[in-house]
Amino acid sequence: VMQLLSGDVPARDSIEQRLQYRFARSHTAAIVWTDQVAPKLAELEEMTTRLADHLQARDSLRVAAGDGVVWAWFADAHQGGLRDIDQLGSRTPGVRVAIGSTGTGLEGFRVSHVDAVSTRGAMTHVGSDAGTATFDDVEAMLLLTTDLDRANRFVSRHLGELENGPASVQVAVRAYLFEQCNASRAADSLFAHRNTILR
Repeated sequence: VMQLLSGDVPARDSIEQRLQYRFARSHTAAIVWTDQVAPKLAELEEMTTRLADHLQARDSLRVAAGDGVVWAWFADAHQGGLRDIDQLGSRTPGVRVAIGSTGTGLEGFRVSHVDAVSTRGAMTHVGSDAGTATFDDVEAMLLLTTDLDRANRFVSRHLGELENGPASVQVAVRAYLFEQCNASRAADSLFAHRNTILR
C-alpha cells in the first residue's frame, strides 16, 4: 500500500491479487484513529465496519497504520451517506474519522488518501473536537492555507463547465451572486431582463 501511495505503481494485476482489492472503480479513503493512551484496535475496526456499512461500500481495504490508526478505502461508496456521516462519530467516543475525496482508479485511490490525511490534519490543527469530518468540510480552509494545485482542483470540481464557460455567463453568475442570488437585482445591475439572468 505504501508503494501505491508514494506513486510507485507495480503491475496492477499483481497488486490487486495481493491486496484482494480492485482499483478500476471509485475509492473513498478514510482515516480512523484515536488519541487514547491505550488504543483498542477492535474499536477502530468496529468504526471502520460501521462506516463501510453506512456508505454501502461494495468492498473495503483496511490497513493498521500504527498504534491507534487505521487507513481504509471504500469501493463504490454511496456518496449520499457522506451527508450524515457525523452521526457515526458520537457512537464510539474517542474514535475519530477523517474522510477524503472520492476518486477513480489508482490515482483516485492515492489522492483520496492524501485528502483524508489533509482532513485529519485540519481537524487536529484547528483543535476541533468533531468526531468526523469529510474533505468537503475542510477543503475551503485548506485552500486558504496550502497549494495552488489543490485550489485548481477545487475550482474545477465545484464550477464544472462554468469554469471555462462563456464570459457572458460568468458575468451573469457573478452579478447574481453579488446580488445575493436575487435575479431581478442582478438583471438591473447588468441592464438586462430578469429572464436573461435565469436562463
